Amino acid sequence: MSLHASGREFSCEVGDYTLSVVSVGGGISSFKWRGRDLLFPHNVAEVAPGWSGKVLLPWPNRIADGRYTWDGKEYLLPVNDRGTGTALHGLAGWVPWEFVDATASHVVLEAFIAAQEGYPWPLSARLDLHLDAEKGLSIDISAKNLGDSPAPYGSSLHPYLLAASSVNECTLHSPASTIVMTDHNLLPTAIEAVHDAYDFRTAHKIGDLFIDHCFGGLEGQWEVRLTDDEGKGVSLSSNTPWVQLHTADALGRPGLAVEPMTCPPDAFNSGIDVVSLAPGQRHRLSMSIRGL
Repeated sequence: MSLHASGREFSCEVGDYTLSVVSVGGGISSFKWRGRDLLFPHNVAEVAPGWSGKVLLPWPNRIADGRYTWDGKEYLLPVNDRGTGTALHGLAGWVPWEFVDATASHVVLEAFIAAQEGYPWPLSARLDLHLDAEKGLSIDISAKNLGDSPAPYGSSLHPYLLAASSVNECTLHSPASTIVMTDHNLLPTAIEAVHDAYDFRTAHKIGDLFIDHCFGGLEGQWEVRLTDDEGKGVSLSSNTPWVQLHTADALGRPGLAVEPMTCPPDAFNSGIDVVSLAPGQRHRLSMSIRGL
């Protein structure tokens, strides 16, 4: 496998599903069903746009000012989203991952996340992808704390789901019952019941609605569906307590980012659902994606 902007790429096919994965960020670069893109694709020769398909850990979403306190000590992280002054999407998205297993139906990548000044806990991260002709794509994201003290931890994945030529034409169904309201830096200000156009418990078209919000009130195994006028589309299922939905406006609104998150935005400061990952402990996040 040759090296490109997004590292190396491996592709596999099972039944009507085809999957491509790149080594930079453990990114899903393409996922198709019956020749139709289920996820926003990118070429291995280009930089993944908008974190497309990338693994997000040891935190998903944002940390205000790149600053947080853990076990009584303050830590400072690089601010990589200048528009909001936040540390965005963790440390795994732009590091090289290694293919450790690759077959016709199963791909495994691993990465070492080095300890650093703003996050002094080394992690061993793993991405397991399993392709099934009936069930679609099963995804497991895990990380083990290689340090000698408990580490703050959270994780997610950043796929953009596709169903029509534009997200404006898509119908969304989401079982979320709460929404995290945010300020101009997309940082949490309150958690409220979903309301008006943001209540997708009854499926309806997205239209020109701007969405870049975290949703909660999810119970057990949940499913988000994005479909076109004929009911064709894609489903993502997980059991996380939170999911970030985003209409991909910077990319021209081709689809909807659906990011199952183990904790909400700025969780390292709020403490909400942050995992205290003990030395030697491994945390696992699971989800699945299939065509409709």
